[in-house]
Amino acid sequence: MPLPFTSRHALAREPIEVPQGTDQLEVARVHESQGNLLNPREFRARSADTAHAEVDLIGDRADLLFSRWTFQCKRYGKDSDTKVGLGDAAKEVGIALFCRAHAVVMATTTSFTKDAMSYAREIETLTPLQFLFIDGKVVEDFLQKGRAGLLDFIQANAQKVMQTKRNQPLRTSISE
Repeated sequence: MPLPFTSRHALAREPIEVPQGTDQLEVARVHESQGNLLNPREFRARSADTAHAEVDLIGDRADLLFSRWTFQCKRYGKDSDTKVGLGDAAKEVGIALFCRAHAVVMATTTSFTKDAMSYAREIETLTPLQFLFIDGKVVEDFLQKGRAGLLDFIQANAQKVMQTKRNQPLRTSISE
């Protein structure tokens, strides 16, 4: 089922235009971001606001509190054994900090290295940032079955992040 090149979030005032020729993974990401998960702000942003690095999508939302998310997608061939590595994750941390984001979403058609995943967990432990790694299996499931499985995956990740964040030490006084 082809996804439309212009979607509208239920509460968004402006649709975000996705350039013709954009690959299916990126279209799916933008489409899903407009399906009540996020309000898309910029697609393929590259400017002084992103330290001149490309961010595939910047989105935000307001539930109990405001949050901003950056997205980076890595599309590799079906038979590729290329994995998204630590250097890719580290770059996204820098971009997220520069964009004042709260969450880093990385999606790939393949998978992530153990080093990238360990690095992300360490960043989650030491900073306010959160990571969401969406691998090829999750992408394929989303493209085949729709958003329900993706939402379950995101919720499970949020529960893991919450456990990590709950273990962060809290200051007991302002003087510390």
